[in-house]
Order: sequence, then structure tokens, then C-alpha cells
Amino acid sequence: MHLCRDISSLAFGALPGKLSICDGFCATGIRGIRYKKENTNAASITFVDLSEKAIKCAKKNAIANGICGKKSASAKTNVRTNKIAASKSANAGAGANDAAAGCKFVHAEICSYLRENPFDFVELDPFGSPAPYLHDAMHSLAYRKLSYLSVTATDMAVLCGAHHAACLKNYQSAPLDNEFCHENAVRILIGKVARAAADFALGITPIFSISHRHYVKIFFRVQKGAVEAVESIKSLGYVSWCPKCLSRTWARLPLVRKCPCSGIYVHAGPMWLGKLWDEKTVKKMIAQNKKRKYENELEIGKLLSLIAGELSLPLFYYDLHVVCKKQKVGAVAKSKVIATLQKAGFAAASTHFNSNAIKTDAKVEDIVKAIKGH
Repeated sequence: MHLCRDISSLAFGALPGKLSICDGFCATGIRGIRYKKENTNAASITFVDLSEKAIKCAKKNAIANGICGKKSASAKTNVRTNKIAASKSANAGAGANDAAAGCKFVHAEICSYLRENPFDFVELDPFGSPAPYLHDAMHSLAYRKLSYLSVTATDMAVLCGAHHAACLKNYQSAPLDNEFCHENAVRILIGKVARAAADFALGITPIFSISHRHYVKIFFRVQKGAVEAVESIKSLGYVSWCPKCLSRTWARLPLVRKCPCSGIYVHAGPMWLGKLWDEKTVKKMIAQNKKRKYENELEIGKLLSLIAGELSLPLFYYDLHVVCKKQKVGAVAKSKVIATLQKAGFAAASTHFNSNAIKTDAKVEDIVKAIKGH
């Protein structure tokens, strides 16, 4: 998760304005501490966790890292009454922040806390699915005309289709356990967030998305307004995939059942069919990464470069190993396939989702032709 926190701090640093932060499920506080310490746009930060030990640890770490004083406010929630009471260590009650640093530490259940407290930026990084917490996160963000949400999901077996029923239950979306399942995972999660936001007349725009190892991480711009909410919902739809020839198509409704190859399409969704990244945000992150000299600077730079190359390309990548296996031909170097497609007039690039995959506007038959040409 070291790289995830690096990426998260870069993404947060690319956001405009001075933002009040809620670090839900803060644990040791490391992510929130880095938001505050490494960026100039963090106006204040509230660390929230149901574990009292976690809150004490987060406060200790925050003090050690110099982002707050020893008399920063602390509070805890009575789970039965849902009321917040100041702890004995608080210098001026639950609402009092460290005057210099704007830090608060709250021992509370995150949903209850978000329902009562508005923020400019909410961080949700639970164990497993963030789905149960989205409604209350939107409740907090609904007080602002413009706000931001950061969501992490680690239930990849569910989002990638290995547990189909669980995805239907948790995300109200049918997944696909296929070669581009990791992009499906990101789009299914965004779709869930869009529907949760619409309940509060909020529209969402993904400004940065990443699928890496056992998790997906997405940053959203959240805007208040019925028009914005409707536009977000209009970006939801279905992908139709043919297991026989690996072709895919997508639309707001899955109207086609039979593939031209005579195979039968399998439909997945609803999911987000819009963009996954904001180009300006990615460029800012690339520039910041060069300045900060993280331990993972080279790996981050490579990852962001891949994203910059794929952000304008069509949805749903092609895994070249899967295509070669389907065609019963030997594997061909990805760079050669990309070069051949580009020479033929298609847009093509590597993708961060899968090291063996490409994003392209070419059809599957064009990809097969490029592979067999070597």
C-alpha cells in the first residue's frame, strides 16, 4: 500500500483550493498525515476510526510528524445515542481544532459521523468493499457545491467476477470474469458511486483511477446539482463481450445478443462508460512526482506515463496473450503489435491495467491481423 499512498498524496495535491479532510478508517493515520504534510491545499484534517487504539496511534503519529500540536482536539461518539462527546484530553471540546494545524481525532463510527459533519474531501479506505459507506459519504459532501471523494476497494474477487452473486448484492451490477475484468472492476465501482451520489442530487466525475495488485483506487470530483446528477447516470451502461471471438461493444442498454462471429454476447453492468481520468490532474501528478523524489518515484513515473498514454483511448483493453491463445498462435511482442496497429492508422498504447494488454480503437480482427503479421 506504500505506492497507493504515494499516488493518493499526488492526486490530492493536484486538487484546487483549501480543503477540509475527513480520513475515515484512519488506522495509524498515515494517509491523512501525508495529505497534510506533503501538500499545501489541506486546510484541516479529521481522523476518524471506530478503534480507540487507532485514534490514539494516529494522534501520536500526527504529533511526531509535526502536523499538529499535543493539545489537538479529540472526541468520541456514544454509539447508542450517536452524539459526540469531548474526551478528557481535549483542550476545548470536540469541535476544537489545533489552532495552528487544524487537526481533530474522533473515536466514532464513520457513517454516523459523516451524517452530521460536512467536509470538502472524504477518504474511504475500508477493509473490503466501500459500498456500505457511500451513502453517508455523499450526505457529508452534499453540503458543498464542489467537493471530492477518494475511494479504495480491496474486494477484487467480487468486482472482477469471481463471486458473481456478491457483486450483484454489493454493487447491483453483473460482473465479467474475463480478460479485462480489472477495468470492469473500476467501472463497476464508479457506477455504484454515481448512483449513491444521485440520491443527493450530486454528479460525479472520476479524475484519477488505478487498478493495482489487490485493490482499485478512484478519486472523484463531486458537484452539486440535479443536472450534474443526471449526466452522471447517463454515463452508465453495459458492456457486451463475445467469449468466442473476444470482441466487445458497449452502450447504455445491451441491445445486441448475437455477435457477427455467431457467438453469443455476455452482458455486464450497469457500469461507468465515461472517462476514468482527468488529463490535467494526471499532468499535475506527473510534475509533482518529479519534484517529490519518492522512494517509488520511478515506478510511479512509469505508472503515470502508462495512464497518460491510455486516457484518451477507447474502453476495455485487449490481453494479447488471451488473443494469441484464442487464435492458437505464438505470442508476439506487445511493442510490435502496437507499432503495426499504429502503422495501419489505429491508435494503440499499453495500459496500466495489465502488462500484457493494449488499449486501441482497432477491432479484434485488426488486432489478430497485426499479430499474425509477425
